[in-house]
Amino acid sequence: MVEEHEKNSESLSRVSSSQRSSGLRLLVVGAGWVGAKVLLQLRKNPALTVVTVDPREKPFAVEEGIITSVDFQKELTPWDLESVIEEVAPDLVIVTLSLI
Repeated sequence: MVEEHEKNSESLSRVSSSQRSSGLRLLVVGAGWVGAKVLLQLRKNPALTVVTVDPREKPFAVEEGIITSVDFQKELTPWDLESVIEEVAPDLVIVTLSLI
Protein backbone atom coordinates (compact mmCIF):
# COMPACT_ATOMS: atom_id res chain seq x y z
CA MET A 1 0.00 0.00 0.00
CA VAL A 2 2.84 2.41 0.84
CA GLU A 3 4.63 1.54 -2.43
CA GLU A 4 1.43 2.26 -4.40
CA HIS A 5 1.06 5.64 -2.67
CA GLU A 6 4.72 6.48 -3.39
CA LYS A 7 4.27 5.50 -7.05
CA ASN A 8 1.16 7.67 -7.31
CA SER A 9 2.90 10.62 -5.65
CA GLU A 10 5.85 10.26 -8.02
CA SER A 11 3.60 10.27 -11.08
CA LEU A 12 1.81 13.37 -9.83
CA SER A 13 5.05 15.16 -8.97
CA ARG A 14 6.19 14.87 -12.60
CA VAL A 15 3.64 17.54 -13.42
CA SER A 16 5.29 20.90 -12.87
CA SER A 17 3.42 23.85 -11.40
CA SER A 18 3.58 25.64 -14.76
CA GLN A 19 1.88 22.68 -16.46
CA ARG A 20 -0.83 22.65 -13.82
CA SER A 21 -1.59 26.33 -14.21
CA SER A 22 -1.61 26.32 -18.02
CA GLY A 23 -4.52 23.93 -18.45
CA LEU A 24 -7.19 21.91 -16.76
CA ARG A 25 -6.38 18.95 -14.55
CA LEU A 26 -8.75 16.07 -15.30
CA LEU A 27 -9.36 12.82 -13.47
CA VAL A 28 -10.68 10.01 -15.68
CA VAL A 29 -12.33 7.29 -13.62
CA GLY A 30 -12.20 4.02 -15.54
CA ALA A 31 -9.82 3.07 -18.33
CA GLY A 32 -11.90 0.39 -20.00
CA TRP A 33 -13.29 0.64 -23.54
CA VAL A 34 -15.26 3.85 -22.90
CA GLY A 35 -12.45 5.38 -20.82
CA ALA A 36 -10.01 4.60 -23.64
CA LYS A 37 -12.19 6.50 -26.12
CA VAL A 38 -12.36 9.46 -23.72
CA LEU A 39 -8.58 9.38 -23.25
CA LEU A 40 -8.01 9.40 -27.01
CA GLN A 41 -10.08 12.58 -27.30
CA LEU A 42 -8.46 14.29 -24.32
CA ARG A 43 -5.00 13.54 -25.67
CA LYS A 44 -5.73 15.89 -28.59
CA ASN A 45 -5.29 18.83 -26.21
CA PRO A 46 -1.73 18.85 -24.83
CA ALA A 47 -2.63 21.62 -22.36
CA LEU A 48 -4.69 19.13 -20.34
CA THR A 49 -3.21 17.15 -17.48
CA VAL A 50 -4.99 13.80 -17.36
CA VAL A 51 -4.81 11.46 -14.36
CA THR A 52 -6.42 8.00 -14.50
CA VAL A 53 -7.85 5.63 -11.90
CA ASP A 54 -8.99 2.05 -12.51
CA PRO A 55 -9.09 -1.09 -10.35
CA ARG A 56 -7.41 -3.25 -13.01
CA GLU A 57 -3.66 -3.40 -13.58
CA LYS A 58 -4.07 -3.61 -17.36
CA PRO A 59 -7.41 -2.12 -18.40
CA PHE A 60 -8.32 -1.76 -22.07
CA ALA A 61 -6.59 1.64 -22.43
CA VAL A 62 -3.30 0.09 -21.28
CA GLU A 63 -3.72 -3.01 -23.44
CA GLU A 64 -4.32 -0.80 -26.48
CA GLY A 65 -1.30 1.39 -25.73
CA ILE A 66 -3.35 4.56 -25.21
CA ILE A 67 -1.75 4.97 -21.79
CA THR A 68 1.24 3.09 -20.37
CA SER A 69 -0.37 2.53 -16.96
CA VAL A 70 -3.08 3.87 -14.72
CA ASP A 71 -1.98 6.51 -12.22
CA PHE A 72 -4.06 5.04 -9.40
CA GLN A 73 -5.02 1.36 -9.21
CA LYS A 74 -7.95 1.57 -6.80
CA GLU A 75 -11.41 0.13 -6.47
CA LEU A 76 -14.07 2.47 -7.80
CA THR A 77 -15.90 2.91 -4.52
CA PRO A 78 -16.92 6.28 -3.06
CA TRP A 79 -14.33 5.88 -0.28
CA ASP A 80 -11.43 5.15 -2.67
CA LEU A 81 -12.49 7.80 -5.16
CA GLU A 82 -12.74 10.40 -2.42
CA SER A 83 -9.11 9.83 -1.42
CA VAL A 84 -7.95 9.98 -5.05
CA ILE A 85 -9.91 13.17 -5.69
CA GLU A 86 -8.42 14.77 -2.58
CA GLU A 87 -4.89 13.86 -3.67
CA VAL A 88 -5.26 14.79 -7.35
CA ALA A 89 -7.35 17.94 -6.82
CA PRO A 90 -8.79 17.84 -10.36
CA ASP A 91 -10.70 20.64 -12.05
CA LEU A 92 -13.02 18.04 -13.58
CA VAL A 93 -13.83 14.37 -12.89
CA ILE A 94 -15.00 12.23 -15.82
CA VAL A 95 -16.60 8.94 -14.78
CA THR A 96 -16.70 6.29 -17.49
CA LEU A 97 -18.43 2.93 -17.48
CA SER A 98 -17.53 -0.06 -19.63
CA LEU A 99 -19.60 -3.20 -19.59
CA ILE A 100 -16.87 -5.29 -21.19
